[in-house]
Amino acid sequence: MKKILLLLSMLAIFSACSDDDSSEPSKAVLQPTSIGSWWLYDNYSIDSNNVSRKQGGYDSVVSVGKMNIMDKEATIFKSLQFNSSGVQTGSVDNYYNLTDGKLYMHSKAFTDAVTTQFFPFTFKEQWVKVADKNDEDWKAYEDNLDNFEAPMGISISGKILITGEKGGSKQFTIDKKNLNTTEFILTVNFTGSATLPEVPIPLTISIERKIYLYFADGVGLVYQKMPPNKTSFAITSMNLPGSETILTKYSIK
Repeated sequence: MKKILLLLSMLAIFSACSDDDSSEPSKAVLQPTSIGSWWLYDNYSIDSNNVSRKQGGYDSVVSVGKMNIMDKEATIFKSLQFNSSGVQTGSVDNYYNLTDGKLYMHSKAFTDAVTTQFFPFTFKEQWVKVADKNDEDWKAYEDNLDNFEAPMGISISGKILITGEKGGSKQFTIDKKNLNTTEFILTVNFTGSATLPEVPIPLTISIERKIYLYFADGVGLVYQKMPPNKTSFAITSMNLPGSETILTKYSIK
């Protein structure tokens, strides 16, 4: 199975390097899930002054198969990361479900995105709605942390809440094609406190990250942005860098 997935990924990469035009949108769905479809993305970092800088390398995403997760049909999207020399540096599988025009992502993707050495948190398994043209706003995820153990003996308590909302529209030109997209905004919010060893008073924590997603019908995710912002910890704050991901080529089977 691993050899088959690797072969599919390599075929997508070689196809992307050819002179053929990207396929036209085939179905009016937010995120096509047809096996063999692929997307190439460039990545950018955004500093605290809101200056965007292109990162070396790119991401190759390929729809490689189907499986059943929590009573829903999931499409497996394999994402391969490459550096500026074309050497693969990472690989991750994410799972999407498209039901009645609503796009869901398996919570594993959020665990992969937020887990750090300081905050080794695992989102509870569930399908998280990330896009819905027929809903103006929704609660996508909610969970309470009760004395979550972090490194160095730090205990964290608080609430994680992810909400979603439909925004406006925006046009992008991708591979010489004009694509009309719909904007969706996910707001990830954590409010709570941290208790440190030998510190009698808990320290307050407040983190909010906004994720802007732009989907084109029949094409899928065209652009994603997480602006930089600040997080407060007790009486101090620190800057959190942002990121951008933009589609460069695609092929919808």
